[in-house]
Amino acid sequence: MPRAARQILVDALDNLERHGFRRFKQHLTEAEVERDFSRIPRGRLEGADTVDVVNLMISYYREEFAGRLAVQLLREINERSIADGLEGDLNPGGAVVRGAGAKPQGTVVHPVEKHFIQIVQNFNSVDAVLDSLLARQILTTEHYDKIRSYPTRQEKSRELCVIVRGRGSQAKDALWDAMVDIDPFFTNNLSGQ
Repeated sequence: MPRAARQILVDALDNLERHGFRRFKQHLTEAEVERDFSRIPRGRLEGADTVDVVNLMISYYREEFAGRLAVQLLREINERSIADGLEGDLNPGGAVVRGAGAKPQGTVVHPVEKHFIQIVQNFNSVDAVLDSLLARQILTTEHYDKIRSYPTRQEKSRELCVIVRGRGSQAKDALWDAMVDIDPFFTNNLSGQ
Protein backbone atom coordinates (compact mmCIF):
# COMPACT_ATOMS: atom_id res chain seq x y z
CA MET A 1 0.00 0.00 0.00
CA PRO A 2 1.39 3.45 -0.82
CA ARG A 3 2.67 5.80 1.86
CA ALA A 4 -0.37 8.08 1.52
CA ALA A 5 -2.84 5.24 2.13
CA ARG A 6 -4.38 7.03 5.12
CA GLN A 7 -5.20 10.09 2.99
CA ILE A 8 -6.48 7.91 0.12
CA LEU A 9 -8.93 6.25 2.52
CA VAL A 10 -10.03 9.61 3.94
CA ASP A 11 -10.59 11.00 0.45
CA ALA A 12 -12.68 7.98 -0.55
CA LEU A 13 -14.89 8.14 2.55
CA ASP A 14 -15.28 11.90 2.09
CA ASN A 15 -17.02 11.10 -1.21
CA LEU A 16 -19.86 9.35 0.63
CA GLU A 17 -23.06 11.21 1.36
CA ARG A 18 -24.06 11.39 5.03
CA HIS A 19 -26.43 8.42 4.74
CA GLY A 20 -23.80 6.35 2.89
CA PHE A 21 -21.17 7.16 5.51
CA ARG A 22 -23.57 6.10 8.27
CA ARG A 23 -24.19 2.80 6.45
CA PHE A 24 -20.44 2.31 5.99
CA LYS A 25 -19.89 2.71 9.75
CA GLN A 26 -22.75 0.29 10.48
CA HIS A 27 -21.26 -2.34 8.16
CA LEU A 28 -17.85 -1.72 9.71
CA THR A 29 -19.16 -2.68 13.16
CA GLU A 30 -20.53 -5.95 11.74
CA ALA A 31 -17.69 -6.83 9.34
CA GLU A 32 -15.98 -10.17 9.59
CA VAL A 33 -12.32 -9.47 10.17
CA GLU A 34 -9.22 -11.55 9.66
CA ARG A 35 -8.17 -13.90 12.43
CA ASP A 36 -5.57 -11.66 14.11
CA PHE A 37 -7.84 -8.62 14.33
CA SER A 38 -10.84 -7.64 16.42
CA ARG A 39 -13.81 -5.52 15.40
CA ILE A 40 -13.89 -1.84 16.15
CA PRO A 41 -16.40 -1.33 18.99
CA ARG A 42 -19.62 0.40 17.91
CA GLY A 43 -19.15 3.08 20.57
CA ARG A 44 -15.79 4.13 19.11
CA LEU A 45 -17.49 4.82 15.76
CA GLU A 46 -20.42 6.83 17.10
CA GLY A 47 -19.96 10.45 16.13
CA ALA A 48 -16.68 9.66 14.36
CA ASP A 49 -15.93 11.64 11.19
CA THR A 50 -14.03 10.25 8.21
CA VAL A 51 -10.59 11.01 9.65
CA ASP A 52 -11.55 9.33 12.95
CA VAL A 53 -12.92 6.26 11.15
CA VAL A 54 -9.79 5.88 9.00
CA ASN A 55 -7.54 6.31 12.05
CA LEU A 56 -9.53 3.63 13.89
CA MET A 57 -9.42 1.28 10.91
CA ILE A 58 -5.66 1.63 10.53
CA SER A 59 -5.02 1.28 14.26
CA TYR A 60 -7.23 -1.83 14.51
CA TYR A 61 -6.43 -3.45 11.14
CA ARG A 62 -3.19 -1.94 9.77
CA GLU A 63 -3.13 -0.21 6.40
CA GLU A 64 -3.30 -3.17 4.04
CA PHE A 65 -6.34 -4.88 5.59
CA ALA A 66 -8.02 -1.51 6.30
CA GLY A 67 -7.84 -0.71 2.58
CA ARG A 68 -9.17 -4.10 1.48
CA LEU A 69 -11.94 -3.93 4.06
CA ALA A 70 -12.96 -0.42 3.01
CA VAL A 71 -13.24 -1.53 -0.63
CA GLN A 72 -15.32 -4.56 0.40
CA LEU A 73 -17.66 -2.52 2.61
CA LEU A 74 -18.14 0.15 -0.04
CA ARG A 75 -19.23 -2.55 -2.46
CA GLU A 76 -21.58 -4.04 0.13
CA ILE A 77 -23.36 -0.69 0.51
CA ASN A 78 -23.58 -0.31 -3.29
CA GLU A 79 -20.98 2.46 -3.57
CA ARG A 80 -19.20 0.62 -6.37
CA SER A 81 -17.72 3.62 -8.15
CA ILE A 82 -16.12 4.85 -4.92
CA ALA A 83 -14.92 1.29 -4.19
CA ASP A 84 -13.41 0.94 -7.66
CA GLY A 85 -11.69 4.32 -7.36
CA LEU A 86 -10.32 3.44 -3.93
CA GLU A 87 -9.09 0.06 -5.13
CA GLY A 88 -7.31 1.72 -8.06
CA ASP A 89 -5.77 4.40 -5.84
CA LEU A 90 -4.52 1.82 -3.34
CA ASN A 91 -3.04 -0.34 -6.12
CA PRO A 92 -1.57 2.25 -8.50
CA GLY A 93 0.43 -0.35 -10.46
CA GLY A 94 -2.69 -1.79 -12.12
CA ALA A 95 -4.67 0.20 -14.65
CA VAL A 96 -8.27 0.64 -13.60
CA VAL A 97 -11.23 1.03 -15.88
CA ARG A 98 -13.54 3.38 -14.01
CA GLY A 99 -17.23 2.66 -13.81
CA ALA A 100 -19.74 0.49 -12.01
CA GLY A 101 -18.34 -2.93 -11.31
CA ALA A 102 -15.03 -2.24 -13.04
CA LYS A 103 -12.05 -4.31 -11.98
CA PRO A 104 -8.36 -3.60 -12.40
CA GLN A 105 -7.28 -4.85 -15.82
CA GLY A 106 -5.28 -8.02 -15.87
CA THR A 107 -6.59 -9.28 -12.53
CA VAL A 108 -8.43 -12.56 -12.15
CA VAL A 109 -11.72 -12.36 -10.31
CA HIS A 110 -12.15 -15.15 -7.77
CA PRO A 111 -15.02 -17.53 -8.67
CA VAL A 112 -16.78 -16.77 -5.36
CA GLU A 113 -16.82 -13.08 -6.32
CA LYS A 114 -17.58 -13.66 -9.99
CA HIS A 115 -20.50 -16.02 -9.36
CA PHE A 116 -21.80 -14.53 -6.10
CA ILE A 117 -25.37 -14.04 -7.36
CA GLN A 118 -25.62 -17.50 -8.92
CA ILE A 119 -24.24 -19.11 -5.77
CA VAL A 120 -26.73 -17.27 -3.56
CA GLN A 121 -29.70 -18.01 -5.81
CA ASN A 122 -28.97 -21.53 -7.04
CA PHE A 123 -26.48 -23.46 -4.90
CA ASN A 124 -28.41 -26.29 -3.24
CA SER A 125 -25.74 -27.97 -1.10
CA VAL A 126 -24.99 -25.13 1.32
CA ASP A 127 -25.42 -27.31 4.44
CA ALA A 128 -22.83 -29.82 3.22
CA VAL A 129 -20.41 -26.98 2.43
CA LEU A 130 -20.95 -25.52 5.90
CA ASP A 131 -20.07 -28.86 7.47
CA SER A 132 -16.93 -29.10 5.33
CA LEU A 133 -15.77 -25.56 6.16
CA LEU A 134 -16.40 -26.07 9.87
CA ALA A 135 -14.42 -29.32 9.83
CA ARG A 136 -11.53 -27.54 8.07
CA GLN A 137 -11.74 -24.67 10.62
CA ILE A 138 -12.46 -22.11 7.91
CA LEU A 139 -15.64 -21.19 9.80
CA THR A 140 -15.94 -20.78 13.54
CA THR A 141 -18.79 -22.43 15.42
CA GLU A 142 -20.31 -18.96 15.81
CA HIS A 143 -20.28 -18.46 12.03
CA TYR A 144 -21.64 -21.96 11.49
CA ASP A 145 -24.50 -21.50 13.97
CA LYS A 146 -25.33 -18.04 12.63
CA ILE A 147 -25.53 -19.26 9.04
CA ARG A 148 -27.53 -22.38 9.97
CA SER A 149 -30.07 -20.19 11.79
CA TYR A 150 -31.26 -18.59 8.54
CA PRO A 151 -34.53 -20.12 7.33
CA THR A 152 -33.87 -20.31 3.58
CA ARG A 153 -31.09 -21.79 1.50
CA GLN A 154 -30.56 -18.45 -0.27
CA GLU A 155 -30.13 -16.57 3.02
CA LYS A 156 -27.66 -19.20 4.23
CA SER A 157 -25.70 -18.98 0.98
CA ARG A 158 -25.64 -15.18 1.07
CA GLU A 159 -24.39 -15.04 4.66
CA LEU A 160 -21.82 -17.76 3.97
CA CYS A 161 -20.43 -15.83 0.99
CA VAL A 162 -20.35 -12.55 2.93
CA ILE A 163 -18.51 -14.14 5.87
CA VAL A 164 -16.04 -15.98 3.64
CA ARG A 165 -15.36 -12.87 1.53
CA GLY A 166 -14.44 -11.02 4.72
CA ARG A 167 -11.98 -13.72 5.76
CA GLY A 168 -9.67 -13.38 2.76
CA SER A 169 -8.54 -15.31 -0.28
CA GLN A 170 -7.69 -18.56 1.54
CA ALA A 171 -11.23 -18.76 2.89
CA LYS A 172 -12.65 -18.06 -0.58
CA ASP A 173 -10.42 -20.79 -2.01
CA ALA A 174 -11.63 -23.22 0.65
CA LEU A 175 -15.27 -22.36 -0.08
CA TRP A 176 -14.81 -22.85 -3.82
CA ASP A 177 -12.91 -26.14 -3.29
CA ALA A 178 -15.70 -27.42 -1.03
CA MET A 179 -18.31 -26.45 -3.61
CA VAL A 180 -16.34 -28.24 -6.36
CA ASP A 181 -16.04 -31.39 -4.20
CA ILE A 182 -19.69 -31.41 -3.13
CA ASP A 183 -21.43 -30.27 -6.32
CA PRO A 184 -19.06 -30.49 -9.31
CA PHE A 185 -21.97 -30.24 -11.76
CA PHE A 186 -22.94 -26.81 -10.37
CA THR A 187 -19.39 -25.44 -10.33
CA ASN A 188 -18.59 -26.81 -13.80
CA ASN A 189 -21.66 -25.04 -15.17
CA LEU A 190 -20.52 -21.78 -13.52
CA SER A 191 -16.98 -22.15 -14.81
CA GLY A 192 -18.30 -22.59 -18.33
CA GLN A 193 -20.04 -19.19 -18.24
